[in-house]
Amino acid sequence: MSVDDFIADPWRQLHESYTESFLHMKPAPEYANGEVILASLYRNVGFANAASQVAEAKVPSNGAKLDKLIERGNPTAISPAGVPASTWKGILAALRSPRQPNQSARRVLQISPIVPDAAIYSLSARLRGNPWNPGEMVRRLIIMGVADHQKAIDLWAALHHAMTVQNNDDLWARFLTAELQAWRPADLTANWDDRQPVSVGDNHSVLQHWRLSPASIPATRFCGDLESVLRLKQILTRRQWISALESLLRIACASHVLWLCKANNVVLKIVEESLQGRPPSSSSTVSSQLERATITWSYGHLAQPKILDRARVFVRSRLRLNLILWQLSEHLGNQSGVDLSNVDAIFASCQRLASEAQHFDWSRYERDGLAVVEQDPRKGSCNNGIGKNIVEFLMHVLRQRPTSEVGMENYDQGFMLRKKGSYDKAPWILSLGPVAVLTLVHCCTSSTRGPRTVEDLCHHLAQYGVMLSPQDIAGSDLGKTLRNLGMVLDSPDAEGGMVLVSPFQSRLEGQA
Repeated sequence: MSVDDFIADPWRQLHESYTESFLHMKPAPEYANGEVILASLYRNVGFANAASQVAEAKVPSNGAKLDKLIERGNPTAISPAGVPASTWKGILAALRSPRQPNQSARRVLQISPIVPDAAIYSLSARLRGNPWNPGEMVRRLIIMGVADHQKAIDLWAALHHAMTVQNNDDLWARFLTAELQAWRPADLTANWDDRQPVSVGDNHSVLQHWRLSPASIPATRFCGDLESVLRLKQILTRRQWISALESLLRIACASHVLWLCKANNVVLKIVEESLQGRPPSSSSTVSSQLERATITWSYGHLAQPKILDRARVFVRSRLRLNLILWQLSEHLGNQSGVDLSNVDAIFASCQRLASEAQHFDWSRYERDGLAVVEQDPRKGSCNNGIGKNIVEFLMHVLRQRPTSEVGMENYDQGFMLRKKGSYDKAPWILSLGPVAVLTLVHCCTSSTRGPRTVEDLCHHLAQYGVMLSPQDIAGSDLGKTLRNLGMVLDSPDAEGGMVLVSPFQSRLEGQA
């Protein structure tokens, strides 16, 4: 593929050096909410023996089959608890995940993913076509966020173990699992593997190279917090624990996507400066710039403009970075040697690029750079294509889920965005829901020994890209939520003024 071919259709093919780097946003996000991510994660973790039957594209048809059986009152279903078909139908209706306003006219089975078997039948990202795989994004976060492959295997196995419904799970979870298995359509042989998870992935995959990087990114914070949330299962009901896990998945996946958007821009600028004879002074310079890409937005501020800006930055940076790579390949052939797989590789590549700077046609790059961005203005402005999908993903996964169903307005409490007012067109602002606050305070207090203050919570949130100070907390809705839930104590001995109180620590210590 030549540079001219790329300019003619810059969305068709990415350069190999880009696709083999951590910068490549794969899977490319589309619509998802927290429960869609959670259900997809079930399908990725534990259905090793029937992966084709629980593939994202198969989920809607599986749900349609179950729905027909329920409507007919399937006489072949033998309830382990002796529950009649009419009662089971009512139970599933009570378990439904509320539909969004634009879904109100659709008849579709939508079960809250409390147990693994529920994920066989509902909550794929789309009802038609070939939906994307949000659970794959979580797997990639785990691979990127730990120190070595064995730790990725161990964390993935611990996640599978916690998501499995076991004998010590609450009665409700065991009842739902048994009933869903009894009602399974005859042609569905998918079974959750209680013994071992689906493989976390190949140790030689593209993402393994990132582990050579010292940069701390949202995936790093997520893996530490995931261990804290997994430990909560022993003291919470299944519903409570699943809500905490879902909330953590939402902030982690969104923060990772936002970081990748900015990281593309950071690497582009580093490469551009190198081609102008100004390479980074050290690999630590590259690392620190990538770490600073995490800082995204301020608590209480409008969310949508920042999300749209990040998506546009990503689209333009990806186009220009690939243009450089194609231009270098055309000039140097296989000797271009640009490796973007980790911090050290980027630094080494930039040193080589700086030595070739006098041979790089900068004026052509600037001219062609404008051409590729303007080749499809709708995609460049995120009104179409991957940019639009990123915006849609971030808004849906972070905001409090709207619904037209009466009595279900407060179903979602693990959100990060809420409406600034009660009117329909009210803007969305960055604001944590109660379940998100409970989860993140627990993760913060359990990350180290000793007392933690609101200043530590601010630092913890900053690792997900949320900026605020202890002074900001006092006058915000976050401070009000912390006080209402009894998670802070005013202390004159604490530098931050308020000591965090874990909502679960005493119960965990009692289980030890």
